[in-house]
Amino acid sequence: MLSPESQRLEAFVSGIFVPPLSPASQTTLNTQYARLLEWRERVREESSSSCEPTQARADLLADNAFVTSKAIELCGKTAWLYRCQHGGMQVEVHVECRRPPEGFLAILRHLLCIMLMFGHTDRVHIDYVPSDAKKCLPAPGEPIGPTHINSGSTLAQGHGVIQCWRAEEHQKVFQHELVHCLCFDIKRYPHKLLGQFYKGFYIDDTGCTDKFLACKTAVLPNEAYTECVADILNTMFVAAVLGSLNCLELLDVERRWAVFQAAKVLHHYGFPSLKAFLRSSPDKGTRLVQTSSVFSYLILRAALLFHLDDFLEFKKSYSDSFVTFSKPSTRTKAVRAFTEMGVRLLGSRQLCDAVQEAMKAVPGEKFANRTLRMSALEPF
Repeated sequence: MLSPESQRLEAFVSGIFVPPLSPASQTTLNTQYARLLEWRERVREESSSSCEPTQARADLLADNAFVTSKAIELCGKTAWLYRCQHGGMQVEVHVECRRPPEGFLAILRHLLCIMLMFGHTDRVHIDYVPSDAKKCLPAPGEPIGPTHINSGSTLAQGHGVIQCWRAEEHQKVFQHELVHCLCFDIKRYPHKLLGQFYKGFYIDDTGCTDKFLACKTAVLPNEAYTECVADILNTMFVAAVLGSLNCLELLDVERRWAVFQAAKVLHHYGFPSLKAFLRSSPDKGTRLVQTSSVFSYLILRAALLFHLDDFLEFKKSYSDSFVTFSKPSTRTKAVRAFTEMGVRLLGSRQLCDAVQEAMKAVPGEKFANRTLRMSALEPF
């Protein structure tokens, strides 16, 4: 059964429209889910894991630029070291808290399965401080920044070091950072292509040069790609833990939630619709001002999940792996195609209509109206 919070979010967005997936997309997703279930059985039978007390380090996240004192609310002085390993690969997590989270080994085994399925490294270390800090909208008129939305970071791509500092949706955050950590994402994004997003949408460009360098409000399409992949992987994790044979139904919940979150962000910044956010619409002087990558995390991601058929077709064209952005030989073309796809999908009439309808449910003081969590689903 989904967590009580996830059940409420699922019900809240049940009326939001998302287009049905094509038979080809369903086959692709079901094939990957079947592979994951096979690996889960092998890891469950053969992996060894341990839970060992170890000395707590209060400065675990002290050097992380994203983290503020608000986000670091340590749960206690006790720490555990978890290890899951299989076939020469290992996931190790140092957890600072009074009591380990429910079902914690399940998510570690899932991360191990992703590593075994797709490779790239043999060891991942996670420093995890499960604080009670929630992702929540700031006051009206205040830009959305790291304290409102960021939960984790990858310290060195390809070297297997991840940090996470919120208990909220930590399972999805682990998977998001794993995509970065294993270098499945877009490593470099040409500034010229980034400019297409500033030219296409009313995003504040304060501090940008004529080549869109060093912008104060950086657009990071890489984060939208990573979020989309992590959402799919997390849906498979939730389905596997719950014993659900149909992960596609759960994925539709995440797709609806993504549309609602995009509507919420646009509403927060004063846009009455997604269409009004497009630079093809009259300029009312409204801008999306961000000190974190909220455009990429929530708005561009919504376009990719809403038009998931297009995203999966893009993957087939440029990558030979379900999670890797592209083959090295197609990287330049893939980044250009991804940019053009993102701009096109965000301006689609179908998505504009869905966001417009979702905006009707945005005003309010319920948890669903205020939260900035990116995923709706958790199994515990």
